[in-house]
Amino acid sequence: MYSYIGDSNVFGDGCKEEDTLAALLSKDLKDFYVYNWGLQGGGPHDSLYLIEFRNALKLIKEKEGVLVYNFFPFLFERTIGSKNYLKWSRKSSPYYQLNENESVSYYGTFEDRFFITSFYKFINKYKWLDSLLPKLPQIHRRHIKLVAHIFKKIGGIYKATFPKGKFVVFINNSYDQDPAHLWQNKQLEIYLKELGVNYKVINSEVSFKGKYTFPDGHITPEGQRIQTGFYKKNLE
Repeated sequence: MYSYIGDSNVFGDGCKEEDTLAALLSKDLKDFYVYNWGLQGGGPHDSLYLIEFRNALKLIKEKEGVLVYNFFPFLFERTIGSKNYLKWSRKSSPYYQLNENESVSYYGTFEDRFFITSFYKFINKYKWLDSLLPKLPQIHRRHIKLVAHIFKKIGGIYKATFPKGKFVVFINNSYDQDPAHLWQNKQLEIYLKELGVNYKVINSEVSFKGKYTFPDGHITPEGQRIQTGFYKKNLE
């Protein structure tokens, strides 16, 4: 069994079901059933919430397998509830924080961060103000560390449920070659290694953004097929 979790690119937004990552991998990995756990507009925080509070792992029928998170760098912004993420009316998304002892705790939703969320909503109402403050907050190391600890917690819950199972994070550098994003992903590698979380790095000489994406940014069927080759190689 393989379970793929991630954002709408895992879900397959804009693609027919047979062109989704899970369907394409199912064709190549004959001995495995591949679950599609992609969440539209989702991020690591959403996946942790479903596993921690919604018992999502009960949906898996097999006794062991591999849980894979497909991580793109733009998911850092989603995990922390950035200004741009809240434009999508994601106020009800789960809000996690990294505590002083570096444990991860659930603190309600982004709506419960009343002052900061209200501030971001105010900026988003006015185009001129939004353009003056395009990215709030800037991604820094503590945000990246939060994501790493979320993955550690997901892996811990999964291993407790399936002792013979494996959890791995695919750090995906294929979407774009933005130097800031590549640096953020490199930092994530460092933290995952420190925490003992299994990870694989997906590199590509070609940026998927534009060439293999729809106008809304989602990966096209052709891009999904190329991605499938990356994943299959790393899973083997």
